[in-house]
Amino acid sequence: MNAVAAPSAGGVPLPTYNPWPDDPGQFDAVVAGLTAREDDVEEVRVSLSGLLGDPSMNAWMGKSADAFRSTLSPVPGLLGKMGDAYSQAASAVRAFAQKLRDGKASFAKVQSSLHAEAASAPQTVDGPGGLAEQLAHQAQNAAGDYQSAMRAAASAVANADDELRSVRTALSDPRYASFNATFTKAGGNLTDLGAGLEHLGDGIYEAQIQSLNDAMNNAPGALPPDAVRAELQDMVNQYGNIPDFWLAFGPVAAKVPGYLDQHDKLPDGSLPPADQALMSMLGKATAKAASAGDLNLLIAPTTGAGLLGLARLVAADGNGKDFGDGDGAQFLADLTTKLSDETANLPFNGPTDVYDAALSQALTAATQDGTAARLALSGDGGLKLATQLLEGSAPITETVGAYYTTMNENEGPHLVIDPNTIAGFLNAAILAKTPGSDPASQQGMQAALNVVRATAAFSSWDPSNNEHIYTVGPLPDSIRGALYNYGNAYSFDLAQSAADSHTDGVLPRGDMPGNPYDFVATTDETKAFLDEIMSDPKSAGGFQGFVQAQYSDAVKAAIQGGPQLDFTPNYANLVALTQSVVNGKHLSAAQQVDATNANHQVMFNMLAGALGNAPGPADGIPGASVGIVQTLDGLLQPTVGPGAGPIGRFFDTTHAAQATIDNMNANISQVDLARLLATQGAYDSGKLDLADSPGIVDATTRKVVYGPAFQSWWGNHENTPLGPINPKTGEPVDGSKSLETYAIQVQNAFGLHQ
Repeated sequence: MNAVAAPSAGGVPLPTYNPWPDDPGQFDAVVAGLTAREDDVEEVRVSLSGLLGDPSMNAWMGKSADAFRSTLSPVPGLLGKMGDAYSQAASAVRAFAQKLRDGKASFAKVQSSLHAEAASAPQTVDGPGGLAEQLAHQAQNAAGDYQSAMRAAASAVANADDELRSVRTALSDPRYASFNATFTKAGGNLTDLGAGLEHLGDGIYEAQIQSLNDAMNNAPGALPPDAVRAELQDMVNQYGNIPDFWLAFGPVAAKVPGYLDQHDKLPDGSLPPADQALMSMLGKATAKAASAGDLNLLIAPTTGAGLLGLARLVAADGNGKDFGDGDGAQFLADLTTKLSDETANLPFNGPTDVYDAALSQALTAATQDGTAARLALSGDGGLKLATQLLEGSAPITETVGAYYTTMNENEGPHLVIDPNTIAGFLNAAILAKTPGSDPASQQGMQAALNVVRATAAFSSWDPSNNEHIYTVGPLPDSIRGALYNYGNAYSFDLAQSAADSHTDGVLPRGDMPGNPYDFVATTDETKAFLDEIMSDPKSAGGFQGFVQAQYSDAVKAAIQGGPQLDFTPNYANLVALTQSVVNGKHLSAAQQVDATNANHQVMFNMLAGALGNAPGPADGIPGASVGIVQTLDGLLQPTVGPGAGPIGRFFDTTHAAQATIDNMNANISQVDLARLLATQGAYDSGKLDLADSPGIVDATTRKVVYGPAFQSWWGNHENTPLGPINPKTGEPVDGSKSLETYAIQVQNAFGLHQ
């Protein structure tokens, strides 16, 4: 409301109101401009009418005179309509200016009188019916009169503008081409008249938006479809850069896709090219407005078909990057989050494929943007979003019947969306840089924690109720692969979480340079997450080998960086937790063989030199390494056959067909494994010189190997202190650990004792 109170001057105990805020002089200038346009048009109309009616035309034009008259005879009538439109607009603005003058004068008189009375009798100011209440009531009424006058003027100007547009359209006919310059100069848009119409701008497009809204709702007398398309194009071109315009236009734009379907959809379900071009224009305008922050308030009140329409506009833009990294990315994140919550936020009774298509479109745009994916998964609804994507993509089988007769009905996934779309969305939220103390790192860590927690919940999800029994199938391979990538990308955070954690959250690390953000999940959540990403034998063995290599790298970093960068206990716990998950799998005999071979193979690669320098992805095992190993029929095969000694037993698979998963512990001496992992990390750090110890390091790959030489050396050098050297003493800094201590960390994590 414009009746805003301001402190009064001179000690008067009443405020001062200004319910008629505009300057009438500005609108007088507008009237003058409109009248000048009317005069110009009338001059052209009279001249052309005189020319067409000149009886001497035949004398100087000959046989062409009739054709000339036939061609131009409609023009005077069109120019008459144009002049009438300018006259109508001028009259409306003139009337508004006069109402401004009258309203200002009338209210000023009332306000002055009440101010004078309050000054002479202050006791009458407060209380029910007092002068303050009377003045506020008068100001409120005056503000209402101002709004009514402005709306009336704006509506009349909008009607005149529509009339001008219709004339301009008629004059654009090719037969008038030689006259276009003159006519279009006389019939330009009213918004080109200058800043004087600035105050009526809102009213102009609000009236036009209302006409569009009426058309979207199929109101009686609404604009026909052709006029709607023209109006949409014209309004976006004229007002698209005005932030307030989008507050009113955004909800209407969301209805446009459905409106076009209703009137234009082809038999194959597509829209004709003209509509596709209109959708593309609206999509790009939506991206531009969202990136400028003009749509910040649109998603919250939008539901149902409006959300579906916004998703189609986003898709029509064709590139989520157009939304940018700021407000536009948040717009995509909010749209994706709200679309994913079908039951709570999307009261939609249409076909499910329409809903699935809209969610897929939002996910795709957020994936292209990247920042939007991170914002969506880290926001207040991020955990629920990740949970619904996982649960919605898994197939479900319902058992119907009881006692003697049962029937399984495969219901399939709840969301019929390409799993690659969901996987791409999840992958897009993974931090592509080393975490820091910036907001993007905090959001990335929160997104990762939400994905880990959602995955943990999914691993034990049971949607059964008292009447129906449901069996949840596995996640699609591409989605599980994305979750596997989270395990690799956030192994440091999972290592912390494996260390008997009972809390979760995202916090800055004050004990690390730069105070970077990281996350901690509960140990139970971490174990459940690992259980899901290691659900097939190859990924189980591959991830286990990856984590063991990470422990060796942690030893190297601790020795080089000192005690303040020693995170080896956490990684030791993650190694043990990973082993625990593998041990707890209930696999078939064939799967047990695969898991054993996969684990053996990755460990062999580490010992032979494939891990530690620049491990690459193995076939089907992201983040693992194949080294010199070959694959056959999708199963990792050992390169060394059965033989004597620990290495021979390491690859002995003659008993695998009958083995249980616990045979991995029998095949691999965990005590020796701990020593190998610690020694490799110490050697890679450059602080452990093995040059005079032949047989311990492979001469070609420079990796620690197991054998009698290693066993003998370990017995004599296990307590070597390792760490940065104190320049004053020449000894490792206080808090540095011995090689034996690192090895014992892993043994303790496994619960092993030599």
